Amino acid sequence: MLQQALEVAREIKRERSRALALVSLATHLAEPLRTQTLQEALTVAREIRNWDTRARALAELAPHLPEAFAARIAGCSRGY
Repeated sequence: MLQQALEVAREIKRERSRALALVSLATHLAEPLRTQTLQEALTVAREIRNWDTRARALAELAPHLPEAFAARIAGCSRGY
């Protein structure tokens, strides 16, 4: 059932919503799929073109990500 939910989350068109859905699901997954899904959520958020939306998405994701991901978030909210 979680695998189906993950597939549905990956089909969400809006990047911010997709990233948040992936993080929510990741909390229920076992390793290594959990870490892979968190990385996927972070990648989706980082690819949001609008800097304001990207910054908000990253801020919403940050509390749910392990500390190891903190370095990957630093500076991502800035414009390209």
